[in-house]
Amino acid sequence: MSTVISRKINQLNRLAPKYARGVSWLMLHSFLIAGLFNSVKAQESVYVVPDVNIFETEQQEFELPGTGDYIPKEEYSAYNFQNINEILRRTPGVYTREEGGFGLFPNISLRGTDTLRSAKTAILQDGINIAPAPYSAPDAYFSPIAAMMSGIEVLKGASQFRFGPNNTGGAINYITSPVDFGQRANLMATYGSFNDKSSQFTGNYGVTGAFGSIGLLGEFYYRENDGFKDFSSGVDSSSYGSDDANGLEQQSPLAKILWQLPTKMPIVIELKGGSTHLDYNGGYQGLTTSDFNTDPYQRYSGSQRDVMNSNQQAYYARLHVDFNSKISNQTTVYYNKFTRDWFKLSSAGGDSLSKLTSKAYQGSNLGVLKGTTAGTLKYVSNNRKYYTYGVMNQSRVKFDHTWKGTDGNEWLNLSHDFKVGVKFHRDSINRDQYNANFTQAVGGGLTGLNSTSNADRNQITRGAVAWFEDTVKINQDWTILFGSRFEAIEQFYRNRNTLRGWESSYAFVPGGGVIYDYDNNWSWFAGVYKGFSFTGPSGAVDDGTPLQPEKSVQKELGFRYNNNSLFTQLTAFHVNYDNLLVIDNSNSGNSADNAGEVVTQGIEFSSVYSPRGLMPKGDISFFFNGTYTDAYLPSNTKSTDAESIFAGGTKGAMMPYIPEYDFALGADYTIDKFTLGVEGSYTPEMFTSALNTESEQNSSGTADARHGKTDDHFLLNLNLAYKLSDMFGISAGVKNALDLEYISSRHPGGARSGAPLSAWVKAKATY
Repeated sequence: MSTVISRKINQLNRLAPKYARGVSWLMLHSFLIAGLFNSVKAQESVYVVPDVNIFETEQQEFELPGTGDYIPKEEYSAYNFQNINEILRRTPGVYTREEGGFGLFPNISLRGTDTLRSAKTAILQDGINIAPAPYSAPDAYFSPIAAMMSGIEVLKGASQFRFGPNNTGGAINYITSPVDFGQRANLMATYGSFNDKSSQFTGNYGVTGAFGSIGLLGEFYYRENDGFKDFSSGVDSSSYGSDDANGLEQQSPLAKILWQLPTKMPIVIELKGGSTHLDYNGGYQGLTTSDFNTDPYQRYSGSQRDVMNSNQQAYYARLHVDFNSKISNQTTVYYNKFTRDWFKLSSAGGDSLSKLTSKAYQGSNLGVLKGTTAGTLKYVSNNRKYYTYGVMNQSRVKFDHTWKGTDGNEWLNLSHDFKVGVKFHRDSINRDQYNANFTQAVGGGLTGLNSTSNADRNQITRGAVAWFEDTVKINQDWTILFGSRFEAIEQFYRNRNTLRGWESSYAFVPGGGVIYDYDNNWSWFAGVYKGFSFTGPSGAVDDGTPLQPEKSVQKELGFRYNNNSLFTQLTAFHVNYDNLLVIDNSNSGNSADNAGEVVTQGIEFSSVYSPRGLMPKGDISFFFNGTYTDAYLPSNTKSTDAESIFAGGTKGAMMPYIPEYDFALGADYTIDKFTLGVEGSYTPEMFTSALNTESEQNSSGTADARHGKTDDHFLLNLNLAYKLSDMFGISAGVKNALDLEYISSRHPGGARSGAPLSAWVKAKATY
């Protein structure tokens, strides 16, 4: 009991004292807010370039022949959600695996794809692939800062076929702040537990004259914190300077220019440039189960030098022309660059992290990892440079066909919305990796650094994509969507020992669906979609055993009900995956693997209810989202590499990191100037490998902490907001209000915790 009490006291100590350090910071931002908004004029007009978003209007998500979700910023900003994992918990059919508690390296699965590094989800920003190298290295170590976005779009159904590559699961589109021709400004400042400080400014200025209309947008986001982990007690922290063991610093500026030319024919040019810088004090090291149960927020001293530095730059230029009300064209040129150097612990005393942190481990090097025993530590510098650029064009034509009977009455009307597009794309990754070896003394002091080259690699993919989509309305009751995407790529691979020429691959991806509007409230929909994920260049080369691309067939059937107070959607889905690609296995550094077949099927449910007159004063709304998923192996896995989390999986085994069911629910109550919000999400325990065993051993019987189970958890979040005026507001809240301690993941190197109880306060102004 004394250990539990001590741990709770330490958690409270983490929460309270650091608030005092942030008071002056929050007051300073409040004064800046007041001064700034005295001189800014109100917004007069808004223009958003078409086809930046998946959904052209917020209502379009309710009109798809399949499922999709639009999540506006207001929804997740109210709870101060700053990472994509927090946001997506409220979306059915989406599964996330938390790795570090901040969502910096998201592991997202849509309807049962492998979660690792979101490699089977097309990650877009403003409709452009934003993964560092979506073909050459789809296992991304970058995610846009969700807190900056004006909204998040999720597409899972038949409509996703034109958003590639690697969208066997679906697509997620991050929408940056729109630029317009009005004047507006927004400023936000937040302070919370663990000295967590963030601020965001967005300013827009527009002018109109003989030159047309020009809109200028500038945005800046900044966040830093000390992290919620501490190095183990009894270890000398003076050698590395701080007990704050997983803190971060993020900076992200963004600029946009929108110019509507003074022409009779609407012509709009949009330019965007932005960057994101991250410093993160964390790595792959997790905990043993027993140490996690003692203190889930501790960190072993052997990982004291872990640090991730990354820089991302993204630019695009768009030209949009409306030839008339029926015909338009849009051309986009884009360039992305991403560099990272993740210097992180790889082994202690010659044993890997996943081996050391397994409860089945019987060796003596766990003491080396903890810093209580002298020994050798091996670090790896994962230095990468990614380059992506291309051009894409989309043309759109709307036309109608009407047939009338002999009596002159219309009996058939077909309204077409036809789109056709092409894209030419090239991406690459340059890998330069070396090992760094330290001699560690008892207490954690490090000396004797020496380094050796580990590996270098160059991977290139170039490709061409063509697609078409036709949405046909039939007499306003039926809507049919059909289309396809064709991809042709060439891939190049070179490492220090091997040079292979270009390898060609092709993909044909059709999809379609239908909607029937029964009346003004009810609609039914159905769809089918063929998914496809290419292998990376290292797996596609013909060395005698080339990997096969991952293929899937996704089917869904559902209905929607919508009236003035209630929206409900129910969807049944079934997906067959063939040649499931397990990207980089378990982050072991080995090549990718074909795991075999996987079947996922289930039911998704979402509902929002806003009854009128239920409360004597004020307005209240409720929401509930839930998913039941049966994800399993229909036959024994093909994986033979013991490093793979799919190795040893037998027929009927459950898919790793895919919960059988999960749900989220909540309510918001507004009375006068106050809004009270409460929401919670539940995730049951999950197997972390296809072995489906609690034994922390791999298929060869070797100790491996990546095998076992996660913990079930219900995360409760609260917020209270007060609207001071039309311009100013303040709010406060608590995340993980029940203070649950739970294993969120066992990858990459042992038991890892979700974020603990934390509190926050926010001041914001909008004009």
